[in-house]
Amino acid sequence: MNIKHFEIEIERENPFANCKLNRQKYSDVLTNIINSYPYGFVLALNNKWGTGKTTFVKMWEQDLKNNNFQTLYFNAWENDFENNPLTALMGELKTLTTEETEPEFKKTLKKASILTKNIAPIIAKAIADRYIDTDAIKDAIVGVTKGLSDVFENEVNEYAKKKKVFLIFD
Repeated sequence: MNIKHFEIEIERENPFANCKLNRQKYSDVLTNIINSYPYGFVLALNNKWGTGKTTFVKMWEQDLKNNNFQTLYFNAWENDFENNPLTALMGELKTLTTEETEPEFKKTLKKASILTKNIAPIIAKAIADRYIDTDAIKDAIVGVTKGLSDVFENEVNEYAKKKKVFLIFD
């Protein structure tokens, strides 16, 4: 038995032209929802493997681009070479920056860095409290995690180079 997965061609001008499931209506509903949240929100699409989530998202992404939305397609599987998902996401967001938006991105990166610096020690301490009995070792683990903010910023800035290396082997 030979089973192959063929990706649906997504036409630039009419992304839903080859959709046999009439999914454009869902795109329209979701786009209206986006328009009603000017400051953004989080949306999750959840369904079983193989039900067409990725195909729908790619069609919708093209439809959004056609309507002058700025989009970023982030596939966690394609970015699993990066241990820290926040680094991968910030690295992808960096690809959207322009000269005009660079200062705002740097502010956001600094905030994410501070978040990493402050949350990582708490998580490390909680894990250490559960599995380690020696206070000196716990303190050392927490101390190491406090230096993460500088490391985080550097990792985001180096992300694009790292991704290129992995794409060569893909």
